[in-house]
Amino acid sequence: MDHLAVRFHLRGKLEYDGKEWNYIGGRIGHSTVEVLDLSIEALKLHLLEFLVISDEDLEDTTLSWRLIDNERNSRCMCRLDDDSNVKNMVKHVTRVAGGFVEIFAVSPERHRVASSDEEEEGMVIEEKEEQQCQHEREVVTEHQGRDEEQVLTQQQLEIIQIKMEHEHQVEYEQQEGRQIEHLDEQFLQTFVPNIARKMPVVRAPLHVQDKGKEIEIDSADGGDDAEDRSDSEYDDVLEADSGDSSADDDEALLYRKYAQELKQSVRRQMLGEDRAKVKEDFIIPENIKEAQEEGSDCFDSDDNLSFDEDSDGEVKTSRTKHRIYDQTAEVKEFEVGQCFTDSREFKQALVNYGLKEHHHLRFTKDERTRVLAKCSWVSCPWSIYGSLVPSRSQWFRVSRYHNVHKCVQRRNNKLVTSTVIAEKYFREIKDNPGWRIKNMQEAVLEDLLVDVSASKCKRAKRIVMERLVEHTSGEYARVYDYHMELVRSNPGSTVAVTLNPDVTDKPVFERIYVCLEGCKRGFLAGCRRVVGLDGCFLKGPVSGQILCAIGRDPNNQMYPIAWATVEGENYDSWYWFLSLLQKDIQMNNHGGGWVVISDQQKGLIKAVNEIIPSAEHRMCARHIYANWRKEHRDKVFQKLFWACAKSSDNIQFNYNRAKLAEKTEAGAKDMMKTAPEHWCRANFRIGSFCDSVDNNMCESFNNSIMRARFYPVITSMEIMRRKVMVRIAENKHKSQGWVGTICPNIFKKLKLNIKRSNVCAVLYNGDEGFEVQEGTWRRFTVNLEKRTCSCRYWDLSGLPCPHAISAIYCLGKEVDEYIAPCYKIDVYDQVYSHVLQPVEGKEKWPLAPNPRPFPPQKKKMPGRPQTERRREEQEKPKGDKLSRKGCIIKCSACGGLNHNKRKCTSNPDVVREHEQQKKKAKCDRRKQARAAAKVCKNYNSISYCLNTFIHPCMTSAMSKLFHVG
Repeated sequence: MDHLAVRFHLRGKLEYDGKEWNYIGGRIGHSTVEVLDLSIEALKLHLLEFLVISDEDLEDTTLSWRLIDNERNSRCMCRLDDDSNVKNMVKHVTRVAGGFVEIFAVSPERHRVASSDEEEEGMVIEEKEEQQCQHEREVVTEHQGRDEEQVLTQQQLEIIQIKMEHEHQVEYEQQEGRQIEHLDEQFLQTFVPNIARKMPVVRAPLHVQDKGKEIEIDSADGGDDAEDRSDSEYDDVLEADSGDSSADDDEALLYRKYAQELKQSVRRQMLGEDRAKVKEDFIIPENIKEAQEEGSDCFDSDDNLSFDEDSDGEVKTSRTKHRIYDQTAEVKEFEVGQCFTDSREFKQALVNYGLKEHHHLRFTKDERTRVLAKCSWVSCPWSIYGSLVPSRSQWFRVSRYHNVHKCVQRRNNKLVTSTVIAEKYFREIKDNPGWRIKNMQEAVLEDLLVDVSASKCKRAKRIVMERLVEHTSGEYARVYDYHMELVRSNPGSTVAVTLNPDVTDKPVFERIYVCLEGCKRGFLAGCRRVVGLDGCFLKGPVSGQILCAIGRDPNNQMYPIAWATVEGENYDSWYWFLSLLQKDIQMNNHGGGWVVISDQQKGLIKAVNEIIPSAEHRMCARHIYANWRKEHRDKVFQKLFWACAKSSDNIQFNYNRAKLAEKTEAGAKDMMKTAPEHWCRANFRIGSFCDSVDNNMCESFNNSIMRARFYPVITSMEIMRRKVMVRIAENKHKSQGWVGTICPNIFKKLKLNIKRSNVCAVLYNGDEGFEVQEGTWRRFTVNLEKRTCSCRYWDLSGLPCPHAISAIYCLGKEVDEYIAPCYKIDVYDQVYSHVLQPVEGKEKWPLAPNPRPFPPQKKKMPGRPQTERRREEQEKPKGDKLSRKGCIIKCSACGGLNHNKRKCTSNPDVVREHEQQKKKAKCDRRKQARAAAKVCKNYNSISYCLNTFIHPCMTSAMSKLFHVG
C-alpha cells in the first residue's frame, strides 16, 4: 500500500474520563499521505494544510493515534514520539484498518484557523453563527422554563440578546489572543444615544468579480441572509410573547438595532475589517500590487502560480510563505524554501543557471520527488537539493543550498548539448538552413563560452530540421484544401494538383502547379515576351524538383510567373508544366514571337518543340561554355568564346571564331558542334528586345527560394508565394523616387553606350541615313526612321547602340525618343499595379471533397546526401580558401614537377623512410608465410586423423568441413 487515508483532528485537546482518553472539541481535516519515508516531520507538514502555525509551535505539537483491536474489543490512544512509532502505526493500519487512521494533534494555544481562501473563512463564520443561534435558543428556552407564568417584555429580551452577543464577542477575542474590557451599564448608556450618529463603513470588495467597486454597508439595514434568519427567529418569539404594546417600544427598537450592529461588528472583526469610517480617498483597490524589486525571481500571492481550482471549478488563492521561482526573471537566484511546480522545472532552472554562469552541474539524484545537483569541479562545494513537499499544494521546494563556487568558468560545459544548441539557435537555423558548421561553433563559443564539436552542431541542425518537418507533417493531405484557398483568395488563378497514376491502392501526391492571377496579369501588362525555364532540387526528406517560369520586367529584373513542385525533371513533367503555362500567358500561334531561355534540361527541348514549336528556344551560354571547357581549359580561350557568344552579327562572329581558331583549332570545331544558333546573338531573332545569352534570372530565383527547398509541399509553396507577394509590393512603390522616363538599370546600359560613342565618326546623308565609322576599320550604317543599325544590337535589344547614339546627337535629338517603350517607367508601374491577395491560415481553409493524398515515397540515394550544387572548375569557390585542384606541384627538395618532397626519391630522409618501409613489409610477408605454413601443418594432421581413425564414408564430408583433401 503506497498511501494512507488520514483524518486529522485539530484545535482540540485530550482529556481522560477515568476509562479512556477522549479528544474534546476541534475540527476535522482529511488528507492522503505517502507511506514511503513517512515520519513525524512529514505528518506535521500535513497539518499546515489546515493550520497557520509558526515553526516553534509546529515543533511543540504532539501527535497521537487511536489503536482499535477488534479481536480483544479494546481501544487505546497511542502517542507518536519518534519514527519507530510511525512505522508500527503504518504496519497496524495497513494490516488491520485497511489504510485508514485517525491522528489527533494537540497544539499550543497560539494557533489559529488557516484563512487560505475566502470560502474557508465563510465556513468558519457560518459555523460561529450557528453556534451563536443555538446558544441564544437555549438561553431563551431556559428563561421560559424557569418561570412559565412570567411574561417577558420586549425590552428584557433585547437586553438578554445584547448580553449574549457581548459574551460571544469576548470569547472570540480571547481565542485570537486579544483582551478587551467588559461592557458595563455606563458603556451601554453612553453608546445607545449615539447610534443614530454612527457613520457607515466602506470597505474594498471581497470577491474577484467586484474588484474596483465600493460596497457601503449601512448600519441601519439588515445583514446577510444568515443574520436575517437569526433575526426572524427573534421576531417570532417577540410576536408570541409581546402582548400589548408599551411605551418602551422605541427603546426596544433602539436595542434591536444595536444588536444587529453588534453582530455585524463581530463579523467584520472575523474578516479583519476596520470598525471605523474609512474615507474613500484612502481605500486601496485590490487589483493594485506592491512594487516588486527589479529582477526578482518571486511571485506575489496574486500571480497565476498562486491560484488553484476547487471541485466546483472556482478559483481559489493558494497562499505560501515561501518564494516562488520566476522563470522569466533575468537573474536566476536560489534560496532555501524556494518553490517550484515540479522537479522538471527545478532541473531546467539549474540547467539555465549552469549555462548562464558557465558552470557544469552534475545531477547525482534526478527523480520525481527529489533532485540533487553538484558542481562537477573536484574541489567545488557548490550543491543544491530540492524535494517534493507532501502538502495540498504539492510544491517542490529547495531543502538545502550551499552557494559557494571555488571553480573557474568551464569551456567544456557538458550542459551545452545538441538540444540546447537547437533551442537557442532555432530561429537562426530555420531562417538559414545552410548555416556553416564553423560559423555555428563560433557563435556558440561567443554566447555560451563552450567549445563544441562539429558533430554536435550537425546534430543540432538535424534536430531543428526534424522539428520543422514534424511541424509541417500532414501537409500533403491538405493540398486540395490549399488549392481551394488559393482560388478563393486570388480569383482567376490557375492551380492544378495531380496524383501518381502508378499507385492505385491509395491516392499519392505527384505534382502541383501555381500561377496566381496577380502574376499572370502583371506579366501580360508590360513584360517582354521572354520566359526563362529552370528547375532545382528539393533538399528535404521527400525527393522532387521545383520548376519555375521567370519573366523580365521593364527594369530588366526577374518577374516570377509560375512555379510547380513535381516528382522529377523529365519529359512528362515539363510537358505538363508547359501546357499549363502556355494557356496562362497566352502563347498563341504555337509560340510565334516568343522567346524561351533554358538550360539543357532533360526532356525540356522535346517538350518545347511539341508545345510551342514556333517559339525561339535559346540555350544558356554559360552551361554551353562549362561543357566546352572540359576539353579546352586554357584561360585565354574563355574570352574568345564569350566574344563569339556576344557577337551581334555574323561578321563579328566569324571574326571572333577565326581568332579562336588561331589559338585552338580543335576548340573552334567543338564550339561549332554545340549549335551556336541557340546561344549566339548573331543568330537571335529580332523583335523580342532581349539580347541575353544566359539564364541568370532563373538562377537568381532558385537562390532566393533556397529556404523553401527544405520543406514539404505546402510550406514550400507558401514561402515562394509570400516572397513574390512582398517583392511585388516593394517594387510597386520603388519607382516613386526615380527620375526621368527610363528605368534605372536600362539607363546604366545606355550610359555605357553613350561613353563608347566618343570614338564614332558620323556622316549624314541629309535624310535618315548615317554612315558611322568606329575606330579605323569598322563601319556601320544607321537608319533613325526604321530604328536599325547594321550591327544588329539596336534591333535585338531595343536600346540605341553607340553608332545610333552618334547619329542621334548629330541631329541634336534626345536619346529617350529612340528607346523601346518596354523600358519606360510608366510600363513598369503598370506591371506592378497587379498585386497578390493575402491568404488565410490553415484553420480557415475550405475543406475539399477530394481524397486526402499521401506523401510520395522517400527515395534514399546511396552515399552522403548532397546539399550544394557542383561548381564548375572556373567558378569562384564558396569558402575563403582556394582549391588546389589542377595546380602543378613542384618538389622543394629536387625541383622536380608532379611530386613533393615527401615522395621525392632524391631526398635522403625519404629514401631512408622508404627502406624502412620495405624492411617492415618484408618482415610482414615472412610472418604471414610462417603462419600459413603452421596452418597447413595443422590441416595435414587433421587429414591424417580422418584417414586413420574415422570411417571412410565420413572422411570426405569431414574433409570438406575442414577444407582439406
